[in-house]
Amino acid sequence: MTDHKAIKIKINKTLIFTISYAILVSFITFHHAMWRDELQAWLIAKDTHSLKDFLLTLKYESHPLIWYITLWPFTRLTDSTLPLQIINILISTTNVYLCIRYFIFRNIDRLLFILGFYFLWQYGVVSRSYSLGTLAMLLFLIQFKEKHYFKAAIFLIIASSIHILFNILSFAYVITWVSLYLIKTKEYKLKKLSDVPWLSLAIILIGIALSLIQTLPPHTVAHPQTFSLSLDYGRINLIFNKLGYILGREGPYYAASTCIIIFICIGIAGFLNFGSRFLITSLFGFSLFWYGAKNVVYGSAPWHSGVLLVIVMLFFFINDSVKNKIYTTLFTLILFTQAYFGVRAAYLDLKVPYSNASQMANFIKVNKLTDCIIVADPDFAAIPISGYLGGKPIYIVSQGRYQTFMRLDKPTSSSSETITPKRLFTEAHKLGPKVIVCTNYPIENKISELYGFRPIALFDGAANSDENYVLYAQ
Repeated sequence: MTDHKAIKIKINKTLIFTISYAILVSFITFHHAMWRDELQAWLIAKDTHSLKDFLLTLKYESHPLIWYITLWPFTRLTDSTLPLQIINILISTTNVYLCIRYFIFRNIDRLLFILGFYFLWQYGVVSRSYSLGTLAMLLFLIQFKEKHYFKAAIFLIIASSIHILFNILSFAYVITWVSLYLIKTKEYKLKKLSDVPWLSLAIILIGIALSLIQTLPPHTVAHPQTFSLSLDYGRINLIFNKLGYILGREGPYYAASTCIIIFICIGIAGFLNFGSRFLITSLFGFSLFWYGAKNVVYGSAPWHSGVLLVIVMLFFFINDSVKNKIYTTLFTLILFTQAYFGVRAAYLDLKVPYSNASQMANFIKVNKLTDCIIVADPDFAAIPISGYLGGKPIYIVSQGRYQTFMRLDKPTSSSSETITPKRLFTEAHKLGPKVIVCTNYPIENKISELYGFRPIALFDGAANSDENYVLYAQ
């Protein structure tokens, strides 16, 4: 077979897998009920009407600018949240195309990959900034492999300006990048100091510093995500428990044990392979460095751990390990467990709504209650309802103001325990006769009726349990 025919077959297979993924992820996405973390960014981009307000709001978000800037022009076109999901589908489909084209070469691995938990559901169906950050990281790896270091530096800066986890990962890549020049291999042998792409490295470090500054919330405000250098047992134990989420969101203790064993096997196998042992063990070490830094310094959530898959692909990509049976077996094992949890997550999302916010918003529309003042608490539960109502302001009792998204510029707690039903209905009564009250917890009828309110709708059973709702009207 000629090289031309081989390339054509490869491209055709890549397109088949990519189109199959696009159809699958689109079907699941359009049946997915978005939750507050998805709609928060969209509503910030939509309802900050000036550059000053936009920058002041993001100052408290602890996230860099690029994801919000990406969404901003689309929020000016429509009140619908549909563009948010379409944008994410396009980005995640591009990610899959790049992964299948450049990183994953066996058909069985490609099939397992497009069904994987992170790339199918967590970064595919759920519309957040992780898909865009992953895209920037993949483009960095491709440019780095081709030794286009300036372009690689630009993509790494973009990645670090999307989310704090990509910021930390970018710094880890810089460490690995430098280490490649310190080892004696044909491809990366350091002949003289001038061979090091100092300009590219300097640009990356400046970009990382600037994006880190964007993520530092003011110390005067109680922020849900705070930096900490504490190395207590609880945080260290949390790191190893969460490490297992590379294999899926469920069964973290089993998954953690399996994942740690896989990484240890990669490290041992690399050490025994004399020609690439430093490279492999350094990648193994920096993977743990990144994960430790992310959890110990900043804290973490299960959906952050999908970036470990990018680390694994980096290892295979740079080391050209696709022909090594040990590595390919380990990689297939990871993809197989990913596919199991990915299919399960997709099935559950189709069967059970992830959030009941869309159903609550639809009920308000159908019953012509959109002209009513909506009073709600806590604020995080009200956010997705506002999103599905086209950004309708909702009066948040704990904040004492109307909001379309969760504002973090006040240290006031917005938990349901701090706002009693008495205060909730008292505040609602003050706002006039055309008022409806929405909570994410049930209140005894005798209490609501005491203030002239009665329950008219109940939506429960959502996978995200704090986005079940009860609606009260006068």
